[in-house]
Amino acid sequence: MAERLSTGKETSGRPDAELLQAVTARRDQAAFEEFLARHSDVAYAVAKQIARSPDVASDVVQESMLQVWRCAGDFRPGNARTWLLSIVVHRAYNTVRKQKRLERRHEASREQERDRLDRASQAAASPGQAEYLPALSAALGSLSLEERTGGALYFGANRSQAEIGRELGLSQRTVS
Repeated sequence: MAERLSTGKETSGRPDAELLQAVTARRDQAAFEEFLARHSDVAYAVAKQIARSPDVASDVVQESMLQVWRCAGDFRPGNARTWLLSIVVHRAYNTVRKQKRLERRHEASREQERDRLDRASQAAASPGQAEYLPALSAALGSLSLEERTGGALYFGANRSQAEIGRELGLSQRTVS
């Protein structure tokens, strides 16, 4: 389970604006920790609601609190909790969007690789082998890129398991 950011310290009751001013003026670690203790649970809850992942939510809160530390001077009089939560919300949505973009890129890359392998297999197949290509293509498509690469190096390039392991950054035991 992801670890939430919380100091567990009692708060002094100083207003948030005063805490942020102390962070800005003196880089007051105690004031920052009090602000963190006061707001990290709600920040985590908001981030988790958006990201749907405890690990991602923890990362979002950590990045948000780091931004608060760096930019406490940007706080304008008002509700510090709202200011913090707006940072959390923006970070969480940006993180989710970035993850979705990466997933789409990886899926597109996998599709291109499958198509390339299909075309290469069909071009190299003899008439008797052609009937097995759809099943072989489906089986290869279910493998990760790393697994397909290992198979291609072993069967196509006659590399040893030790060589494949070195090339892919894996142990020989993992390759075998």
